[in-house]
Amino acid sequence: MLNLFNSYDFILVTLSVAIAIVASYTALSFNRLLKEGTDFSRIARLIGGSFAIGVGIWSMHFVGMISYKPLQAVTYDWKITVISLIPAFFGAAITFIVMSQSVLTPLDWLMSSLFMGTAIASMHYMGMASIEGHILHYHLIGVGLSILMAIFGSFLALWVGFQSYTENNQSNRTKRLISALIMGLTISSMHYTAIAALKIPTLNETSAESELNINQIKVAIATGIGTLIVIVLTFVSGIYNQKFNLEKAYSNLLEEKNSYLLESQKKLLQSEAELQSRTKQLEQVIHELQQLQLQIVQTEKMSTLGNLVAGVAHEINNPVTFIAGNINPAMDYIKDLFELISLYQKKCPNPDIEIQHHIKTIELDYIREDLPKLIDSMQEGIKRIRNISTSLRTFSRADNDRLLDCNIHDGIDSTILILQHRLKANKSRPEISVVKNYGQLSQVQCFPGQLNQVFMNLLANAIDALDESNIGRSFEEIKLNPNLITITTKISDDHKFVVINIKDNGIGINEEAKGRIFDYLYTTKAVGKGTGLGLAIARQIIVEKHGGSLFVNSAEKEGTEFVIQIPNS
Repeated sequence: MLNLFNSYDFILVTLSVAIAIVASYTALSFNRLLKEGTDFSRIARLIGGSFAIGVGIWSMHFVGMISYKPLQAVTYDWKITVISLIPAFFGAAITFIVMSQSVLTPLDWLMSSLFMGTAIASMHYMGMASIEGHILHYHLIGVGLSILMAIFGSFLALWVGFQSYTENNQSNRTKRLISALIMGLTISSMHYTAIAALKIPTLNETSAESELNINQIKVAIATGIGTLIVIVLTFVSGIYNQKFNLEKAYSNLLEEKNSYLLESQKKLLQSEAELQSRTKQLEQVIHELQQLQLQIVQTEKMSTLGNLVAGVAHEINNPVTFIAGNINPAMDYIKDLFELISLYQKKCPNPDIEIQHHIKTIELDYIREDLPKLIDSMQEGIKRIRNISTSLRTFSRADNDRLLDCNIHDGIDSTILILQHRLKANKSRPEISVVKNYGQLSQVQCFPGQLNQVFMNLLANAIDALDESNIGRSFEEIKLNPNLITITTKISDDHKFVVINIKDNGIGINEEAKGRIFDYLYTTKAVGKGTGLGLAIARQIIVEKHGGSLFVNSAEKEGTEFVIQIPNS
């Protein structure tokens, strides 16, 4: 081994080590980002990092060669000198390609260390081979030690530099710096160990202390340029890393913002969904309350009206039954009395003057002729009263929880009877005519009491509409165009429904009112004259209770027609 301590210019040695460390840091800064960005940016980083470490090894080598005094007078083959850069470049490139994988196996670590160590050693010994005019000999142990140092040092530097990166940039910079120190010292250690393994005759004093020749000046210039390149690449790397860190910070901030916005949007959509759900629930509750109120109103109204009508019918029925039960015996008594009078006149044909006068005064012959007719008329009146009572009971009949067979026409007739007082003529108008066009209907399954209420609501509305149409018209004008309600019943063409049409020739309904005519609490009548419940209750009974339909046909000044359809069974 040569005496090394007094053979080096330690300022240049220090410079060579610094070049190796700076080049290593630059290369690591470029190539730690190989997994990110576009294909072009990754290739650019790979080339930049490989070139930085390759030039760094190359510059470190020749600065170290110049620092070794025994070799200061030698010359170099520029071709080999330039070619010696190639193994360093490609060895580093292969190493960084292997290290850019997402998952590294032990074999990957081993191959990367071998490639990097071989690149360092190859560059060194090719650079040594570029010396002209000398045949160099080495101690094999020193050569082997230098190569092992290159491989092991490369492994350690790569392990620290690529083992694990976190989101903490300060921690990553510290790891890169430590890795760069290890790699720089590895390159330098390998170089000076290889120099120590060199067998070279001691040069004479003149040679050792002679001025640098032209060839050495070129090497020094090339080395300086290489060093400058490393410094520039270091500067570029720093700027690029700063840019990358800023972009990554911005990207993270943008990602957090987007995540926050997405989360906020998700919560907003969830809140809107919950609000819509609660709104629907509230609407459902309101609808159910409205339906319940309609049912309560309907039940109470029918209960009150039914009890009233049933009570009236009962009170009428009692005296009528009494009269009807006594009229036949009374007729028998009258016949007996007439027979007695006839027998008396036969036995006593010449009564006194007072009796004759009284017979003449009371018109006995007329009484005998008219009294039977009077009794028959009373019987006819009793029959009519009984029909009225029956109609009242029909209208007020209570509904069961199941459908009953019913004669629709009886329900309509009973309703008309209840409303007869409103149909009669008064001082402002003639009688409202009701025309019944009844079809051939069989018994229909329905809720009779509720269906009668529908007839009541529709007919009462028709009467109200006719009274409203009479405003501003004289009695004679109304008489020329009389008020008319037409009731038509029939079976639908497909025989699936019983159809009931209730039509008036009143003022009609405009389009806006038609769209809301069945709405809860909607009315076109003046305040205090309508509740807005009648048609809503009617539709509920027909649609929900009977599974049918109720709709309106109307135009202004052309009257209104309500059409009821219930299943024919």
